[in-house]
Amino acid sequence: MDTCYNGIRGSLIIILFLLTSSLSAQAWNLEKTIEQGAAMILEMKNRYKDNIPEPLFQEAKGVGVVSILQASLFMKERRGKGWVAIRLPEGRWSGPLAVNVSGWDLGLEVGFKAVELFLLFNSQETIDLIVKGTRCNIGVGQSAQPGLVEITEDQVSSPTASVYVYLVSKKKMKGIQIGNIDLVADPDTNWKYYQQKCIPFQILSGRVPVPESAQRLIQALSEPYRSVPVRQAERVVASPQPIQ
Repeated sequence: MDTCYNGIRGSLIIILFLLTSSLSAQAWNLEKTIEQGAAMILEMKNRYKDNIPEPLFQEAKGVGVVSILQASLFMKERRGKGWVAIRLPEGRWSGPLAVNVSGWDLGLEVGFKAVELFLLFNSQETIDLIVKGTRCNIGVGQSAQPGLVEITEDQVSSPTASVYVYLVSKKKMKGIQIGNIDLVADPDTNWKYYQQKCIPFQILSGRVPVPESAQRLIQALSEPYRSVPVRQAERVVASPQPIQ
């Protein structure tokens, strides 16, 4: 019985590894992901609550949207994809850089979970790693914390984390605690999207002409908020739910 169980478990682990590895094995449709991100940002900026506070967004050094598939058997293995854009010195936004996501943390649940995360980058050091094309770790402790949806002035001027992490669920933003994940540029997808071989620095410094969908994303990032700001300080933490 134990031999049969171990055999089944081993087969499942191999299947899950192949499924999750295939997410980053080839170029994917960045344009569709960018268009969805632009629509989400515009909707957020017109919503009264359950969104990222305007002062935090205005002070952010960069933003990102990543979709993660989590296949877990005793160990939670995460793989996914998404994009990152940064605020340039003159205040405008860069074009989006395609990134792959990978990582793991300890867990006991068995099943699949798919989550969409919005990342708000507060640290220039983190941005520099992404611009250089270096693998960037986002995890527990001071590196990443659940994003705030309601804030005080001190929390705007002195962020408590390099990255604030938000769960995007049912058109709402809620802070979420994550395990360790890594972001790294996806050269194949970037080359396919920009129709030329380019490195992260060229994309994130605005030196590469951006396609129409990227222009719409930049416009969405630059649009002002139209929602009424919320003043009371409160941290809302959510947990990702498995797909039914």
